[in-house]
Parts: sequence; C-alpha cells; structure tokens
Amino acid sequence: MKILSINAKETVDTRTVAFNVDTPPAPGVMERVKYGTLSIFFENNILYVRSQPHEPSINKTVVQNLSEKIQEAERAVADETARITSKHKQALDELSKATGLPIQ
Repeated sequence: MKILSINAKETVDTRTVAFNVDTPPAPGVMERVKYGTLSIFFENNILYVRSQPHEPSINKTVVQNLSEKIQEAERAVADETARITSKHKQALDELSKATGLPIQ
C-alpha cells in the first residue's frame, strides 16, 4: 500500500489527514502499523491519520516514516504468511509420504 495523495474531502485539518492509497492493505497489515501516539486506520479505501493535540501537525517527515512503517508491516505479514504456507506444505508432504496418498 503506497500513499498517493491527500484526500481533500476527508481531511479535517493538519492533525486529521486522510490519504488516498494505491491498494488496500493486506489483512493483518494495519494492526501492525504503530507510530507513536498517532491514530492510524484504514476505512473505505482511505488511510486516516490523526495526531494528538500535544503532537506536531502531520508533515512530510511523518508521512515518510509512516510509509516506511507500512512497508515494514507488509513485509512482516508476507513473511509470516510464507512461513505458515511452508509449514502447511511440509505437513501435507509428510502426511502424503506416511499414508502413501497423493495431495489434491
């Protein structure tokens, strides 16, 4: 998921910003994205970011760091999915060998 632009309709101010993204996040990605005390959530194909009143406004640095955190979360989810798939395939292969039956 890549941040493409600011969604003017949904953005409230410099502390509550909505972003248009290229694709929705994969399941499990947004749960892994943490950035200080920012509130970050995805809804209706829009990424929402809210800073707390005591925090600075959302700026270029925040967007860049958030993009990096999203990419890290995407990699972590992809790695976890690959591990689970590999374990499942290994278990099926072992079962097939032990039973003499093919996998379909």
